[in-house]
Amino acid sequence: MPMNMIQTLQAVGSILGNALKTGQLFRPQCQLTEPDPDVLCEYDYESSL
Repeated sequence: MPMNMIQTLQAVGSILGNALKTGQLFRPQCQLTEPDPDVLCEYDYESSL
């Protein structure tokens, strides 16, 4: 496995481990609300498949 991939996995593992220990994954710090009806979101994307 390339060194860059190993470092990435170690960093992600550390972040996830801390989030699990502190309960951040199960107690969000914000409240989600419904979007305003006058807001229109459109996405343009290209698939490489």
